Amino acid sequence: MTDTLPGTPLPPSGDPRAEGIPEPIAPWLHTLAVVALLAGFSVVAHFGHQETIALDRPIRYGSQILMVWMLLGCIVAGVYHRRLFFWNTLLHNRRPWFLEVVRGMTIYAGCLATLSFVVMAVMFILVLRHADPTHAANLHEQVVSRLHLKNKTVESVAPTTGFELLLWTGVSLTAGFCEEHIFRGYLLRQALSFFYMAGTSQRFATILSIAVTSLLFGSLHLYEGVGGAIFVGMLGLVYAILALRFGNLRAVIVAHSA
Repeated sequence: MTDTLPGTPLPPSGDPRAEGIPEPIAPWLHTLAVVALLAGFSVVAHFGHQETIALDRPIRYGSQILMVWMLLGCIVAGVYHRRLFFWNTLLHNRRPWFLEVVRGMTIYAGCLATLSFVVMAVMFILVLRHADPTHAANLHEQVVSRLHLKNKTVESVAPTTGFELLLWTGVSLTAGFCEEHIFRGYLLRQALSFFYMAGTSQRFATILSIAVTSLLFGSLHLYEGVGGAIFVGMLGLVYAILALRFGNLRAVIVAHSA
């Protein structure tokens, strides 16, 4: 069992199955069950979000927090070496938490700036195409439509009172910690191990693992529209690359929560 997060360089060898290839951290049947469960959540997110939105916000937030923690618990229960799992995700290559928070908020700001740039670019294109003020009046709706976003759905989920904001903070912190451990701590590692064992090169295995886990991550946000799911999938891709780069999940947990 290696003592590093997935993506650490392997020792040079002509044998793709040489020693140093990351071993799976859980049984493959366990991983298959996790992927099937997440795929089911994706389907519900796409077709059943209206029923979820109908719930009162405090009930919705509380159920989301409980569900995500239970999912993480089920995953950790199937991991071979639980202490090593959390050591890899939180303590390996660690820096002081203050620096990790600064790094995480920098990631968040960069992602937010990128999204803002995309929205501004689409707005600029639409203004050039429709100089008529009557078309500019509904510019926001046009941008939402072009980017395939469901803003009304997202707005219906947002907190409206101080108490709901407090609960929403719990949702955000839960999402940052649990989802990063689920997708970048567990699934990314398992995917890397799977593709390495399948005989692919280190680079190709890393690319495939990042792509597959990011696609699954984005699909869970289909209730935000196809554009929203694509953007979240791109966030997952960034988080995966940075997690491999940093050697732990601390900074991406901060960025994800933010």
